[in-house]
Amino acid sequence: MYRPVTTLSYLFNYATVGNSNHPAGYHWVNFFLHAVNVLFVFALVCACQAGRARAFRTAFFVALLWSVHPALTESVTTL
Repeated sequence: MYRPVTTLSYLFNYATVGNSNHPAGYHWVNFFLHAVNVLFVFALVCACQAGRARAFRTAFFVALLWSVHPALTESVTTL
């Protein structure tokens, strides 16, 4: 299975946190990556809704839904 971003995040986690028994460092790195993805979704929806009166509001609620949807937060909320 070819997953370069996942492999790089594991490598980054290992380089910064090490192979310890405390998964909190892995949790925070995954939380940061999830937050970056939420910002990307917000920017994408803003770009798609450019020129509309409620573009910011629509993008905010789509990004909010993306951030808290249970299917997407599995790697962030699991300790």
